[in-house]
Amino acid sequence: MKVSDLLSSQQALQQFGSTKFPIQVSLSIASNNRLINEAAKEYDDRRIEIVKRLGKIDKESGQTTVLPENQQKFTDEINKLTAEEVDLDLKTVSLKDLGLKYEVEPNVVMFLNWMITMEGQKPTRRKK
Repeated sequence: MKVSDLLSSQQALQQFGSTKFPIQVSLSIASNNRLINEAAKEYDDRRIEIVKRLGKIDKESGQTTVLPENQQKFTDEINKLTAEEVDLDLKTVSLKDLGLKYEVEPNVVMFLNWMITMEGQKPTRRKK
């Protein structure tokens, strides 16, 4: 899974995770949430390093901003970072196991299509 897909999935998975499901489904969602949050934390730590390296701390606000002359390099490095593949042992759940009584917004499903399978089908991955 690309880091960019992982970051897109993070919020949707958290929203999905606040719904009550059978225990097996809940365990899979909780495991995926933990793995994705750990990987997102690693991404954020690396992103902060890039900002610090290419930026300057504002003495008044204490915030670091990327210097204008480093903006293109910052964009290139962030794009490279988000395009990296991460290998996570993510669980899938079947639509049948989720049950038909749950209503889920399409934007949540869109970012979690790697996790949800229909009977006899493999999960799909977003293509870029």
